[in-house]
Formats: sequence, C-alpha cells, structure tokens
Amino acid sequence: MTEIKTEIGNLVRDTTNGALLNKDNDSLNAYKRIKQKNLELEEMKKRVNSIDNEISDIKSLLHTILEKFK
Repeated sequence: MTEIKTEIGNLVRDTTNGALLNKDNDSLNAYKRIKQKNLELEEMKKRVNSIDNEISDIKSLLHTILEKFK
C-alpha cells in the first residue's frame, strides 16, 4: 500500500484503491474513550432504573403488609 499526503492534515490517500485514510491515532483513541464512557454511563442508568423499580416494588409490598395489620 502506497500513501499520498493530501492537503487536509492527517488524511492520506491509498493509491491501491483510492481510499482516504485518517492517520490521526490520538483522535481515534479519544473517540474510543468517549464511546466507552458513554456505554458505561448508559449501563449505570439501566442499573439505577432497575434498582428504582425494585425499591418501588418493595415499597408497594410493605404498604400491602401494613394494610393487612390495620
């Protein structure tokens, strides 16, 4: 594979197939870190929602038990 520099910063053109390639690995790594953080955040949101639902169920059961003792 032979690469030709372009007028745009970190982009090079592959002479075999004409593809434009981005050689900026720092930006790629930053993107991957952000994507991983977003996935972790979404997972935490799901867990919090699940815990919230479980707490609501427990509260409902406690109210039912309390009503039986009145």
